[in-house]
This record gives sequence, structure tokens and C-alpha cells, in this order.
Amino acid sequence: MINWNQYKDFSPKFLENHRDLVLFDVYHHIKAFLLFSPNCSCKPICFCKEQREKVIVTLNTDLYNQALSDEESPEVLYAIKVILRIPEDHWFRENQCDLYPLWLFEQELHKKESSHHFKMVDRLVWTLLRLAQSYKLSIFRESRASLKEAIERILGSAPLKTNVENLKKNDYFGGEKAYASRFNEYKSVCHFIAAFIYMEQMIAQRGPSLLTLKNPKEIEQFLSIAHWFRNKLLCLETPNVKERHFLSDQILIPLPDGITSDAVNIPIEPYQDIIERIEAQLNDPKNRVIPERN
Repeated sequence: MINWNQYKDFSPKFLENHRDLVLFDVYHHIKAFLLFSPNCSCKPICFCKEQREKVIVTLNTDLYNQALSDEESPEVLYAIKVILRIPEDHWFRENQCDLYPLWLFEQELHKKESSHHFKMVDRLVWTLLRLAQSYKLSIFRESRASLKEAIERILGSAPLKTNVENLKKNDYFGGEKAYASRFNEYKSVCHFIAAFIYMEQMIAQRGPSLLTLKNPKEIEQFLSIAHWFRNKLLCLETPNVKERHFLSDQILIPLPDGITSDAVNIPIEPYQDIIERIEAQLNDPKNRVIPERN
């Protein structure tokens, strides 16, 4: 799906001197994956890979043009050109009709934001993590989670009309099929979505969105948080004995080498009612047998 071997031909010292550019390049790759998901539903022919490549060229070229406008040194301009793989001028002249406009990228990504695609995925990620934390703290001692239970936890088990009325105070984004569809579409990048929205909340006074992480420090912090979410999601276990892990290492897009979450510590609040329900069932004289995994 993606690897970060495009930097292997550069010396460690060169990459360390221009680490900010590597961070921008990684960030632009992730944004391209958010717009054209690897789990798309394109049929019968898919051009998402080609579109992602066009988006990355557009975003990286915009960074290069900004550096030109700021009159950066020739050394910095050279580094941008080789690390971010900026084509030669004649390439742009020959392919001008086939490029992905920056305004269109921003418009399409904003459309996904305003349609609550990312908020739905974020809500599911947190619900899954809280479910897992609840079962881990219960007698089961397992980080159990399922998409079905997560959606039920979000929407409730009452009729849809009642659920919509109850959810208004927390924003209603869609029903069961909508949540399942969004998660299946973005499951490979769900850790990035959760990290983006977490970052939005951290720097809310600036009113940021997925488009406005502008400096390398914020980008590196975002990548570390995404690394944390990825690690937590990889620990989720499914109640299905045939599929032990809820998400595999092959599904969730990895982070580049050198990105860690050692300094990230985000609390996960369990659902106390789940713990209490399990304890009540175990203490019920009519039910002395510990429930088995499905």
C-alpha cells in the first residue's frame, strides 16, 4: 500500500538537516490518502492511485513555490526539489491539463469534512478503544471490540427515529449503514483521522482543520499521535475466534521509521456500565458460567 523507502538514497545527515521537508512530504502523502482512500469502492476501474500521485505533486509543488516566493537559499530549494521529487519545468508544461488543482483538492477535502465523514470515523475509533478498555478491565481481561457493538453503542438499540432525537445534542451523522460504510472506506487511515481531530481539539483556539497544519512541529506531533492510535488499534481483539485481531498490520498504513509515540499518553475512559453489567451477570446465581467468546 505504501512504504517510506523513497528516502533511502539520501544520506542520514542530509535527511537530518532537512527533516522538516520529510515531515511535509509524509503529511502530504497522508492528505492524499484521505482524499482518495485505499479502501475506495471504485468499480470496475479505479484511478485513485494515480489521483493520489497527482495530489502529492500538487501539494509538494505548492510548498516549493512558497519557498521560491520567500527567496529561500539555493541549498534549501535544491533539498525541496530532490526530497519532494519536484518535476522539471518542462514536465508541468507537458502535463498542465492533467494536473490536480490545489483549489480542487482543498474543496474536495473540505467537502468530506463538512459531510462528517471524518467525524464519524473518529467517533467509531474512540468507541472501539473505549469498548476494548472496558472489556480489558472486566473479568474478560481482553481488549475486545467489534464494529457492530461500536455502532450500537453510538446509535443505541431503540428505533431509528428515537435515536436521532437522542443524538441531536451530540450531532447525528448517520445511521448504522452510514457508519459501517465510512469505517470500511477509511479503515486504513482511521488512525490518521483520529489524530487529526485530536490535534484540532488541542489547538482549537486557532480553528484548525485537516488543511491547516502548517509547521513541522505540529506535523511531527500529529504523526506521533497517529502512531499512538495505530498501536492501540492493532491491539484490538475481535470476539470472532477465527479473526483474532480486529485490524491487521497490513490494513493500517504504517508511519515512517523514526516516528514513535513514546511521549504520547492519551487516557481512554472505559464504559463503566459494561463492566458493571459483566460483574452483575457473573454474580447472578442463575448464571455462574463465564460467557465464552463467540
